[in-house]
Amino acid sequence: MSIEKIGIDRALLNLKSMAGKMEPLSGRLSADRKIRSPGDDPSGWIKAGGSSSALGDLQSVKEGLNKVAANIRASDKNMETIGDYIDRMKAQAMRVIKNYPPFPPGSEKRIEMLRRFNAFRNQIDQLTIPPAEKGARQIMADPAGVPEAGDWNIVAGKNGGFKVIHRQEVHTGRTGLNIPELRMTATDAEIEAAVANLDTAKEMLARRRAGLSADASVLNSSMVEESQYAEMTETTAESRSEELRHELAMQSIVDLTRTRTQIFQLLR
Repeated sequence: MSIEKIGIDRALLNLKSMAGKMEPLSGRLSADRKIRSPGDDPSGWIKAGGSSSALGDLQSVKEGLNKVAANIRASDKNMETIGDYIDRMKAQAMRVIKNYPPFPPGSEKRIEMLRRFNAFRNQIDQLTIPPAEKGARQIMADPAGVPEAGDWNIVAGKNGGFKVIHRQEVHTGRTGLNIPELRMTATDAEIEAAVANLDTAKEMLARRRAGLSADASVLNSSMVEESQYAEMTETTAESRSEELRHELAMQSIVDLTRTRTQIFQLLR
């Protein structure tokens, strides 16, 4: 068997192998979401910025969104705990005014319960400034004490699109749940007013937790979309790589065939 024949046979074998790889790749691409416009075509993005760069950008966005999701989960968990603390504060206040016989003003037991009320209030404020979750702190904390508190703009797309996680202040200050401390000399009327205020705070907490949930839902949709896009972009890059190898294999067959023909012509 001639060297030229061996070369052609090997090239044909490589070509057959690549054809087997390209067929499922094409199927994966066609099975993904329809490309509605040139801007939706991941291969176009790859050509514009380079496949490795594009995939790197997608991975960066995905990692960023995962961190945001972790902060949102932390915020939601803290809001749940805050609701529990509000219930405990209400229970302490109710014990003061509903106990029979009533605790007299200035009594040790009455002061102990009022201190517990204020201790739970302090716990709420500590939950709104978690040390590890900067995003959670930004949306939950009091701007008076945390300068960066406010809406959180998230990069959530390959083109630098933004999603907003709106601030949901659940601290005890006026712009949050508005839960003032109780004085150790608080009267029954003041404690009753505090109980009514706690009911309002609980309703406010529920609304703000629902607002966070709505933002999380929008962000989750972006995460799903980006994940699908990343998968399709990776498939497109892989497909293009196989196409290039296919073209090289075809060219090698043509070159080998042309060389063999030229040799035959020289030997005539």
